[in-house]
Amino acid sequence: MVRALYNATEFPERQPISRFSQLDPYLDYLNSQMETHKVPAKQLWQDLIEQGYTGSYSQVSKWITGFNKQRTRTTEAFPPGRLPGRDICLRLLTAQPESLTDDDIYLLGVLMSIPVLQQLYTLVQDFGGMIRQRNVEAFDAWLQSCEASHIQACQLFAQSLMQDYEAVRAALSTDWSNGQTEGQVHRLKLLKRQMYGRANLDLLRIRVCYKP
Repeated sequence: MVRALYNATEFPERQPISRFSQLDPYLDYLNSQMETHKVPAKQLWQDLIEQGYTGSYSQVSKWITGFNKQRTRTTEAFPPGRLPGRDICLRLLTAQPESLTDDDIYLLGVLMSIPVLQQLYTLVQDFGGMIRQRNVEAFDAWLQSCEASHIQACQLFAQSLMQDYEAVRAALSTDWSNGQTEGQVHRLKLLKRQMYGRANLDLLRIRVCYKP
């Protein structure tokens, strides 16, 4: 193993372990039955056997137990009027919708029941889409939406962007970036911390300028 890694021309990515279950081909059916009919485990097992399932009853029963526990944990942990924790709220409000799980969608629905959070979610998602798509035309309208939102945090954020208005527009409309500069500054700070108290400026200059 060590020799193979040493001789490899590139980093060998670890392959995910595939875990196949006999229930996998029937998961859509199981989920639909549990969502709409709450069919007993024995009845579900018999239905699956008629569809070609060759596994045991205990495997079906174990899956149903896990399904019920997950559903109970999701729906009862956050009853109406009670919000998830701050970190969970932050993740749900900023995550792209296509990356959310079924549980996330449920919790996001809890947040969307509060008008001010629904308004905040719209502003956050619009801002993220504007940045990812480099949509400079939407910038002015987004600033106006923040000012009209009456959400103090959004208003303050919009005001801070207005102080660097031209720079923000340039970042959205051009390909230029200070990423290289920030990367070199980070590298210099890292080298300084590694050598602190043990080396002088001459060695630091050599390490900074070194090219393998």
